[in-house]
Amino acid sequence: MEYIIAMWFSAWLIQLWTIFRPIWLLVPKGNMVMQHKYITGTVMAVLVFVLVPLLLLPMMSDIHRLRFQNSFLKGLLGEK
Repeated sequence: MEYIIAMWFSAWLIQLWTIFRPIWLLVPKGNMVMQHKYITGTVMAVLVFVLVPLLLLPMMSDIHRLRFQNSFLKGLLGEK
């Protein structure tokens, strides 16, 4: 059981660093997301923790990661 918890936590940290940190750096400074960055960051971290298995493919593949990042950023900023 300890191994599963360790793998889950490790994948969560890797996903936050490789997938969501670059997205966070691309958000414009005046955007509402950046005005409430602590709330947004907490909600995003909790959701990523729950969705770790679904985000394994974007974590491991550069093509899927870039596609996911572009789509997620557009959705986060409310673009179409």
